[in-house]
Amino acid sequence: MATTVKRDADNKWFFGIDWTDFLALIVAKYGGTATITASSWSIPATWVEESETTFDAATNLTTLVGSGGSNGDSEEVINTITYSVSTLSLTDATQDKTTKVILEEQ
Repeated sequence: MATTVKRDADNKWFFGIDWTDFLALIVAKYGGTATITASSWSIPATWVEESETTFDAATNLTTLVGSGGSNGDSEEVINTITYSVSTLSLTDATQDKTTKVILEEQ
């Protein structure tokens, strides 16, 4: 499944992943709390990851702010989160999610 994103007036585009369901599975299996501690993105070389890219541990949402690329580009992006699980003293587990993103004009 692909996600289509539109550029804003500054030629930037925004894409996010909600990790709530994944973290809920971890909590159901191990108990305690699971918290995102870091997020990184792998994107095509013709795309630029902007400094506004972020994650919110309270909402489990990671956000990629990008620019570059061409309208109609259809490329895979990979978001890797690092997370901790309180009951396991686990602080550096990782999980990837790959999504196809299509760029469009405003």
